[in-house]
Amino acid sequence: MEMISGDDCFKLLDEKKYVLFYFTASWCGPCQRVYPHFTKLMESYDPNVIIARKIDIDDDDNSELCRKLDVSSVPNFVLLKDRTYIDRCVGANIDKIQHMIETNVVITQEEVQEEMVVNKNLEQLEKELKELEDKM
Repeated sequence: MEMISGDDCFKLLDEKKYVLFYFTASWCGPCQRVYPHFTKLMESYDPNVIIARKIDIDDDDNSELCRKLDVSSVPNFVLLKDRTYIDRCVGANIDKIQHMIETNVVITQEEVQEEMVVNKNLEQLEKELKELEDKM
């Protein structure tokens, strides 16, 4: 799972997907124990719908985000969409984390179709770019 910090955290909130921030620290035993289970759990979800990123609370670049999301203990899992707070799970209970995701992550048929159109357009643009590069 990718670790991000600072402005990258805020930029990620512009995604049209659900964003699950996993706040952790290297000195946190429960964080280290839940991490492999959390990684496995996230592999079971469609990355076009929900993405998770690891955030180290000891990184000074993350202090503003921790403050804005009221993160005062770890492990702390914060679910957002469209820059809006949805839910939080504090602690290393993987069942509670899964319940939070399954209770709150809703994808509409319209969102699925929109994502498919975007992906198709992106594939077409990449193909056209490759053709142009080949001509050069």
